[in-house]
Amino acid sequence: MSAPTISKLTPSSGPVGTTVLISGTNLGSATAVTFGAASATILSNSGTSIFVTAPTGTGTVPVVVTTALGSSTQPVQFTYSSPPGPVISLLSPTSGPLSGGNLVTINGSNLSTTTAVSFGGTPATSFAVLSNTQVAAIAPAGAAVGTIQVNVTNPTGTSGNLSYNYMAAPTVTALTPASGAESGGNTITITGTGFTGATAVGVNGTPASSFAIISPTTITAVVPPGVGTGPVVVTTSGGSNTTGPSYIYSAGAVASDATPAVGTTAGGDTLTITGSGLAGTTSVNFGTTPGTITSVSDTSVGVVTPASVAGTVPININTTSGTNSSLSYSFVAPPVLSSITPSTGTTAGGTAVSLTGQNLASTSGVYFISPSTVIPATSFTVNFDLSLSAVTPAAAAGSYAVQAVTAAGLSNGVSYTFT
Repeated sequence: MSAPTISKLTPSSGPVGTTVLISGTNLGSATAVTFGAASATILSNSGTSIFVTAPTGTGTVPVVVTTALGSSTQPVQFTYSSPPGPVISLLSPTSGPLSGGNLVTINGSNLSTTTAVSFGGTPATSFAVLSNTQVAAIAPAGAAVGTIQVNVTNPTGTSGNLSYNYMAAPTVTALTPASGAESGGNTITITGTGFTGATAVGVNGTPASSFAIISPTTITAVVPPGVGTGPVVVTTSGGSNTTGPSYIYSAGAVASDATPAVGTTAGGDTLTITGSGLAGTTSVNFGTTPGTITSVSDTSVGVVTPASVAGTVPININTTSGTNSSLSYSFVAPPVLSSITPSTGTTAGGTAVSLTGQNLASTSGVYFISPSTVIPATSFTVNFDLSLSAVTPAAAAGSYAVQAVTAAGLSNGVSYTFT
């Protein structure tokens, strides 16, 4: 056999790392290929060809193949050219939080020799070359909310720009309703700012069953099952809110007492319902007639009674976790007095009198009233709804109006004279 010969390089020029086909003879036992003084990596060879990777070098250099029988002597040269400049075509994602720290993938070409990635003039926190067509970079913190330009640099130059948007984190200011059953499934309306492009909504650490972006300030979400109390968190490419109202999971409303439990058929009386799990109360009905809610907390609800016919009805407390009907309320017609017998007695008192009228069953007091004084009866007895018995108190001489008090209020007066 003879020393190797080289007839052709394909290609005969290119940047460092170019794969070069060396054509010739007696190449099968090649032990080395040099580009100038640098050794190339042999990828494969045969008697008439060798594939190598152009090593580091500059300018125009001779290429020599060496075998056990000698080295090629043909004047074959390879010319090094500068690598092409970087080109970028796509960012993913195209926005992120003002605090930075998110991973941005940059697609393009000629990226294998990337030396720098810039976000609006600020170097990326770090970057990694994934391939000749892709670089991954950690976005630095931004100077202000808004759009900046991203570019890539390699030894040949700097790419063109792609836009990247620094976004403020969303805020949550209100929830409607702010509580519901532990089984979830109800829809809440979330009010705040920066909701455009929201990617997730969480309730007490659990993703919402579903959500819909209504506007940059409004999101509706279906609450997942849960227990306890926790924050509602909206996530966008700008980050997640760190403050805001909490959502309360209620095990169900428990009503233990209504005070008072009796009032006038005219309505307008204020009562307080106490218990637990009442924070989600949406309405209170007396039978089927709604009252007017004045206050709500987890342990109490204030409500003003509606007008109603006389009788006892259930108090239906409707909450986001269901309805509780364990309490009742009695509507009582106002008391009416029609006569008193006898209608006179001594100032020493002690006279037994009989009072007739209507709606007297819940009488809680009988009073003798003059323009200057109110004196309770010494004693009284409710006989039935139409009649009272009372013993007169001691009083100064004069005419008094006798009135009965019931849960429905104060009756009219009938005249009694002390002599």
